[in-house]
Formats: sequence, C-alpha cells, structure tokens
Amino acid sequence: MSRESALAADSDIATDLPSYEVRIDGRFVATRPDVTDLWRDDLVSVLIGCSYTIEWALADLGVPLRHWDQGLIQTGVYRSANPASRSYGRFGGPNVYTMRAFPPEWVDTVVATTALMPFAHGAPVHIGDPGELGIKLDDYLAPPTQRDGDVPVFWGCSGILSHVLDEVSIPLIINHSPGYMFVTDRRYSDGLPR
Repeated sequence: MSRESALAADSDIATDLPSYEVRIDGRFVATRPDVTDLWRDDLVSVLIGCSYTIEWALADLGVPLRHWDQGLIQTGVYRSANPASRSYGRFGGPNVYTMRAFPPEWVDTVVATTALMPFAHGAPVHIGDPGELGIKLDDYLAPPTQRDGDVPVFWGCSGILSHVLDEVSIPLIINHSPGYMFVTDRRYSDGLPR
C-alpha cells in the first residue's frame, strides 16, 4: 500500500508527522519521529481532520483566539467522565474535547464558519456548560484559556484515539502524538480532494 497521502503529493505517512506514538499488543511502547522501519504493506493509514484547522478561518475573520493571545499553540483539551456516544466492538472510551472560549458576540460567527468545514470537525458539538459533557473545567489535559464573560465552545478531539487505543490489544498501532498532526500546504478553503 502506498504511504503517500492524496492530500499531499510526494508525502510519506511514515516520516512526515512530527511525532508518532507506537503501541504493540495494546501497550504504549514509544514516541518516535519516524516509523519507516515498522511500516508494512498490510498497514492502513487513516487521516482524521483536526480542529486546529478551524483556527485559521476564525483568525481570518478577526475572531479572538485566547490561546493565541497568550502565545500558546494548544487550546484547552478535556477528557470527559462520560463514555463516547458510540462504541465499535472493543473500541470505546471517554470522549475527549477541545475547548475554545469566545466573547458572546462571536459565538454565532464561530458556529456558522466551522459548520462549513466538516473535514476539520465542523460545527461545535456543545456550547456552554461543560458539565453537560461530563467535564469539569479544572480536569484538563491541556490548560484552559478564557476570560470572564467568555462562552466555552467544544469540538470533538482526535485525542480520544490515544485513550481508546490504550484499551485494546492490537498487534501494532501507530498514531500521531497528541498535537503532532500531518500538516500539508492545502488551505482550509480548498476543502478535500475528490
């Protein structure tokens, strides 16, 4: 099977991510910058859109991004006490969400803009009280960034993969380290290849 992605000519899925997590028999064993020596022809790669993509569209509109204002790359990431809404066979676990907080006057713009990008998680899954998602705002995987009066807005996060993969015993799984995604030069406005 080709290691080249349809999203980027001449790419190599085994070398082009900044950091990989390797699990053997359901056990995390290493973080690596390259997995060429582990790659086999029977492996299948799956690229899942990232909510970081929405940030460029929002920034282009002038929407304030609190974590950017504070010089942070990562936004708030939360693990819910609630299980994922769907499990597939032995794949299941707690939901993981990213949260960005916005002044109330920007929330409608955020929802309308991100709804146009389903490949990057699309519209938020929840707006408002984090408790309705089984989240306490002090139970974070990456720290929250918000100001008084801001409205918390939540998206699903591919970080759920790490938690789900820790629960299954599969001979070999390679996934991106949290926050280290496959990046291309495609713009968010380009959409996905057909």
